Amino acid sequence: MGEIKMTPRMLQVAAMVPEGARVADIGCDHAYISIYLCRHRDCKRIIAMDVRQGPLNIAQANVHRAGLSDKIELRLSDGMDALSDGEVDTLVLAGMGGLLMQEILGRKPELLGGISCMVLQPQSEIEGVRRFVHRCGFQITAEAMLWDKEKPYFIMRCESGSGCCTVQEWSDIEYRYGGLLLAEQNQSLYAYLKRESSVLEQTKEKLICGDSERARARLREIEQQQAWNEAARRSMRMWEA
Repeated sequence: MGEIKMTPRMLQVAAMVPEGARVADIGCDHAYISIYLCRHRDCKRIIAMDVRQGPLNIAQANVHRAGLSDKIELRLSDGMDALSDGEVDTLVLAGMGGLLMQEILGRKPELLGGISCMVLQPQSEIEGVRRFVHRCGFQITAEAMLWDKEKPYFIMRCESGSGCCTVQEWSDIEYRYGGLLLAEQNQSLYAYLKRESSVLEQTKEKLICGDSERARARLREIEQQQAWNEAARRSMRMWEA
C-alpha cells in the first residue's frame, strides 16, 4: 500500500499524538490515521476500533496492504467496550459528534485512569467536550483549528498525570472558543469569529420583528452569543484588517 491520502484534518489529529504512544483509535473508520501513526509517529501498538463491520473490513484490508498487521490490531467495538484497562496510554476520537464522544468516554470511566493523553476532534458540541474533559481531570494542553473545504475543525490534546499541570476551569468564552486558541491569537479562530458574528447578526434581524415568547427567548440567546463573540474578538484585535 502506497502513501495513504490524509486530509488536513486527519494530519492535524495525528500530529497531536505523542510519538511512540500506545494508541486506541476509537471509531477508526478505514484506519488511515492508525496507519499514519505507525509510519510517521513511531507508534508501535495501535488498537483500531469501529462499531461497524463494513468499515472495519476495509480497515483490515488497508492495514494488511500496508504491512502493519503486526502493529495494528482491529476490533469490532461499540466505543471502548472491547478495550481493557492498561492496553493503551493514548485515545484518539476524531470525526464524531461531541455528545457521542462524551457518551463513549463517560461509559468507561475506569479506563480513563490509565490514560495519559486523549486527542479529540469533535464535529459538534465542542464547548461541551472542553467542559467534559476538565471534569474528567484532564488538562487541555494543545489546541488547533483549521479550515478544510471551508469547514472549521477544532482539535485538542488533553493530558493527565503527574507531569500535567493542575486543571483550572476556564471562562465561558474560553470554553466556547478555546482558551489556548484565544491566548495564542489564532488567526483561523479569528476568521471563524468574524463569520459567526455575521451569521448571528443576520439571525437577530429576522427575530427582531417576532412577537412570540419563543422568538423573544431566542433573541436573548442570540444577544448573549453576540456578547461572547464580541468579547472574544476584542481580545484578538491584532487580526483586524
